[in-house]
Amino acid sequence: MRPGITGWAVLHGRNSIAYTRRIELDNWYIDHWSIGLDLRILLMTVPVVLRSEGLKLDQMAKDIDDLRPC
Repeated sequence: MRPGITGWAVLHGRNSIAYTRRIELDNWYIDHWSIGLDLRILLMTVPVVLRSEGLKLDQMAKDIDDLRPC
């Protein structure tokens, strides 16, 4: 799948959820893709973005830490 302007993870927490969870949500989307799901995501994205839901400014540093090998 090619990345788009929004996605299933945007509707489920944007960057306030762990990077690994976003990957799980992206994989779910790939397995369940349909035109109807894409339309649903587009329609549901508008209020999420306008209300700034799921935004966490310090999440990027945590994402990088999650990717580092132990």
